[in-house]
Amino acid sequence: MQIQVRASHYCLIIAIYLFIALPTFAQIADSVSNREIKKQQLKKGIEQKLKTLRTLNPKGTFGIKVYSLTHKEILYELNSWKLFKPASNLKVLTSACAITYLGKDFCFKTPILIEGYIKDSVLYGNLIIVGSGDPSFSGRLYDNNPFAVFEQWADTLKAKGIFCINGSVIADDSLIDLQFPSPDRDYSEFAHEWWNTENTAFSFNDNQVTIRITPTQINKYAYIETYPKTNHVLIQNECLTTGGKWASIKVSRKQNSYKFVIKGSIGILHGKYEEDFAVCNPTQYFLDALVDTWQKKGIKIKGYAIPKYQIADFSKSNCDTLFVHTSKNIFELLYPVNNNSNNMYADAFFLKVGAELGGVGNYSNSMICFRYFLEQVAGTCYFDLADGSGLSHCNKITPDLMIKVLEFMYSKPYFEDYLKTFSIPGVCGTAYERLYSPYLNGHTYAKTGSIYGVEAFSGYYHSPKTGEWIAFSYLGNELTQKKASLPHERDLIEWIAKVF
Repeated sequence: MQIQVRASHYCLIIAIYLFIALPTFAQIADSVSNREIKKQQLKKGIEQKLKTLRTLNPKGTFGIKVYSLTHKEILYELNSWKLFKPASNLKVLTSACAITYLGKDFCFKTPILIEGYIKDSVLYGNLIIVGSGDPSFSGRLYDNNPFAVFEQWADTLKAKGIFCINGSVIADDSLIDLQFPSPDRDYSEFAHEWWNTENTAFSFNDNQVTIRITPTQINKYAYIETYPKTNHVLIQNECLTTGGKWASIKVSRKQNSYKFVIKGSIGILHGKYEEDFAVCNPTQYFLDALVDTWQKKGIKIKGYAIPKYQIADFSKSNCDTLFVHTSKNIFELLYPVNNNSNNMYADAFFLKVGAELGGVGNYSNSMICFRYFLEQVAGTCYFDLADGSGLSHCNKITPDLMIKVLEFMYSKPYFEDYLKTFSIPGVCGTAYERLYSPYLNGHTYAKTGSIYGVEAFSGYYHSPKTGEWIAFSYLGNELTQKKASLPHERDLIEWIAKVF
């Protein structure tokens, strides 16, 4: 009898439990059903926009993947395993690999050595700067003063009793292979363009110069000045001042030339024309700016300012370390990579990773590192890399690979710091206008990409409604109507925010 009572008692408990739990089961079913509805809405919205994009670009190819990092769930994908040119979306992979290999606390370290001895405020011998590949000798991180670090170094030299260098200032740029980039990125006709900077172990002012052109008097040559002012840049002025307010200016520079040829005209009512251009021989640009700054700070240099490769018997065996310059931290230096899409910074990190492995920053060493990193993150994957910036048309990745890298970085304790390197629609960076939308502004962290025939957007969306984190990657290739396509590409990303 007692056993029967206990059995009845247990049955009652189970019945009550099931009764209480029934709404929970129902809620789960509703939640699953609601999520499936949202995924269908997302699919419908994206495919509607893809239809428009295909009409605009009949030969266009598109790869998309949308993935919930919170729920580890694919929300939408199309051709996610096919290879596409990523353009500057490749910088997401470059920055992730750099942090993983170099470490979250990494800083570039540039040693300053002396070969000789110091006596009566004179260095009898040479001063040698060992290039580390640091891209940040510019005003970008020093209150818009591109000479800031050089001025600090001059003060350090004085504090150590050096007011005169009896020998030469030598730049040891052996860390980076001067053959980089490979021929597939040989845009010789665009040698002067700001986005096509060279990379060596040294850089100054992003390896760019700003050319400013001001009208003077009608039928007279315009006034031209450069910033930063150095002896490195030569100007051939063929730009006339004309009537009116229009300007028609063409700036060119032959490959391996220090001379900019400026042709055309500028209207008397136009106001100042200003644009950035890439310089030749970044190592010498660095040295010219350095020596000029030191001389203004009262340090005399009796010898030359020359790169190491011009010295046949160069050696550091008898040198002593005077001091070591340390850059800002890696996340501050990756901000120009992902936020501003700076090619020089991206390639600097690409080459630095290779240098850490093989002693020299070149394509071969960098590729070994990247391949190992990507295979560790994504397992077996297909990709081709030619640089770290995405400027080359030989770069090929899949949307699936991009998502796996984004997921890998999302899992890291420094994810918040990494996230701050991205551009934000309506707030900052290259996505400010290109993805400007009331649905995306302030909630989307994106990397844009654009080269001939290619548009790409990859990054993170953080839902203000649910707190869900979503990774997305859109790679569009063979586009013939890029400008007309842009609003529809933005709408593809916008659909994520509309639904989730």
